[in-house]
Amino acid sequence: MATPESVNYVKRGLIQMTANWSFNNTDRSAVQQLEKFLPAKIYDIHAHIYRVSDLNLSKPNLWSSGPPDVSIPIWKEHISRFFPGKQVSGGLFFPAPTPMADLRGENEYLLEQLEQEPDSRGLVLVTPDFSQEELSAYLDHGQIVGFKPYHVYSSERPTNQSSIRGFFPEWMWKAANERSGIIMLHLVKDMAIADPANQAEIKEMCRRYPHAKLILAHAARCFHAPHAKAGIEALRGLDNVWFDMSGICEPEAIKTVLRQFGPRKLLWGSDFPISEIRGKSITIGDGFLWIDSNLCDMDKLGSAQPVLVGIESLRALHLAADDLGLNARDWNDIFYANAVRLLSLKEQPGNLLKELHLHSKSRLPGSVPHLGNKAGNMESSPWPIYFSEARGCEIWDMDGKHYYDISSNGIGSCLLGYRDADVTKAAVRRLEMGSIFNPPDEVELADLLCDIHPWAEQVRFVRGGEEAREASIRIACATTNHTVIAGCEYQGLSEECSFKYNDLQGLQAIIDQYGPKLAAVIMEPCQNGGLETDFLKQVREATSRCGALLIFDETSMGWRLNYGGAHLQHSVRPDMAIFGNTLGNGHPIGAIIGTKAAMEGVHGLFISRFESICSAEAAAALQKMGKIDVPAHAARIGGRVMESWRRNGEKHKVPINTSGYPSMAHFSFQHGEADKLRTLYMQMMLERGFLADMWIYPSLSHTEEIAEMYNKAIDEVFGEISSIIAL
Repeated sequence: MATPESVNYVKRGLIQMTANWSFNNTDRSAVQQLEKFLPAKIYDIHAHIYRVSDLNLSKPNLWSSGPPDVSIPIWKEHISRFFPGKQVSGGLFFPAPTPMADLRGENEYLLEQLEQEPDSRGLVLVTPDFSQEELSAYLDHGQIVGFKPYHVYSSERPTNQSSIRGFFPEWMWKAANERSGIIMLHLVKDMAIADPANQAEIKEMCRRYPHAKLILAHAARCFHAPHAKAGIEALRGLDNVWFDMSGICEPEAIKTVLRQFGPRKLLWGSDFPISEIRGKSITIGDGFLWIDSNLCDMDKLGSAQPVLVGIESLRALHLAADDLGLNARDWNDIFYANAVRLLSLKEQPGNLLKELHLHSKSRLPGSVPHLGNKAGNMESSPWPIYFSEARGCEIWDMDGKHYYDISSNGIGSCLLGYRDADVTKAAVRRLEMGSIFNPPDEVELADLLCDIHPWAEQVRFVRGGEEAREASIRIACATTNHTVIAGCEYQGLSEECSFKYNDLQGLQAIIDQYGPKLAAVIMEPCQNGGLETDFLKQVREATSRCGALLIFDETSMGWRLNYGGAHLQHSVRPDMAIFGNTLGNGHPIGAIIGTKAAMEGVHGLFISRFESICSAEAAAALQKMGKIDVPAHAARIGGRVMESWRRNGEKHKVPINTSGYPSMAHFSFQHGEADKLRTLYMQMMLERGFLADMWIYPSLSHTEEIAEMYNKAIDEVFGEISSIIAL
């Protein structure tokens, strides 16, 4: 139903077929196409309300082309047209930031309007000239939850090239931090979030004031879509940053936010009354352009009938969400639940992680998922069991808590980091092309493996490291027509068929006992942080003499020491080598590579096929690892972590021992209560945002910056553990 104010500006003749503030049949048809994707409840995180008389405009513009009082009821009337049949439950409101506005009048009008809307919240429009007393008085209002700074009030000129501190000084960050307040930030400078100075200032302030909640308006002002790809990733790891997508009319920037931060960090906003402009913003050249009535005569567009910006923005969101496969829960998060959580409008449900864990135990007998953490199977473990998102070395649990994974990183298999962009692109391409049974990607991958391992001639793929082990043993038995398998400190083999690392006599005893029945010796080419080339050569000679095959198991080291596996660092050629999920950067694939003679037994065996998409993922992973020295990076980060363990252990007199390769590093407490100290350490690290156990398998996504944050946390935690040990 139209309000008296809306009737007045209709009578003034401002609404025409292509006019702003109107809603025509083209708009209605566009909304109907989007309706089925939208959730039942809507919360607008970015909307302006104001009195035109407070704006002190020098000439008419969009702000003055609507009703004289742009109230919350006016907002609701217009926004509800985008969501027929849905409940528009509230919004986060703030005044119109015009250069000569009466800020006191604008903010007082905001307070008056909020009094009538208990489910809505507001941000006061602020300038650097505000006093702390004036700001505190506004923040004492129960519905004011933070600040809306804007560049037109900057002390720097020109204001559209201002630093953030030019219009939002640090003392305001501190005030937001003290009250867990929201900052709605409209970035400026030509490159917006792609500007290195903007990135640096955001990271510095967000880390210094972690309780301040920063919303980067307009997807970090990425109206020029390439800025999103160039800049948003730089903010990864900041858990107090959100994005609204108000006014964004192209899907690319929204997709970048979703890829880098996920659906729980994106909020729908209308940017009302910008949502009432007929037209859209587009990327053009090295900037962006608003196609609206200021640019062209919208009545002369012929068959192209423009719709409102609010609808174009919804279209862009739909395209982005559809491309990324978002589900109904994600849509509800973006349009409603994220805002409710951010604004603390409702008491949140209990521990979803714990509830899901308890339910899984009744539904999945004997199966409790974990990330390579044995403590994950123990009731007393503080380790989160289920996770909703993972990117790089960052993980989010079911309750939205953020952690850096300073542990196994996908049981050691995600050497490039979780959801690596290149591997993901390869997976999406194969899915889009069709996940066929015999993809050409597997031939490409087989050729790549044989190029990396010149001694190998043939490849067989399976679905993981365990299957690769089992299949290699079956192949060896079929090829040699023998049945006995010996192993070097290898799990799953009988004691009489096992020998220790560097124990050539133990191997010879097995050969002497089983002789012609020995099909193969399977072993890791390195253990416990040391490679013994002479021992490997002696094993090679011994197996060759007795007619047994030599299988190198590279599933654990996973290319961490060398591109292609640890055995390539030595001039020892096995008959077969096996690899696990590291091939696909954590995706389920395994491989057995070998000489043609060693692989002969394959032809008489049934070996399960692997999912075809995994060959595309693995090819992308290996190609990327071939261009970047990932083992050197992993060793550098792991070495830094090991040094942190040792240095802080000595500093705080915490008895520890470090072991292993830097790229697969371990430490242990040398104390009578070591198990309890381990649990305590894990809990303390979780409280500081680190998923940490007694080891780290570094990935390409672990940066020096993350390693330093972990070092500071280790310093604190070892200090507390030292105090407990001393009791």
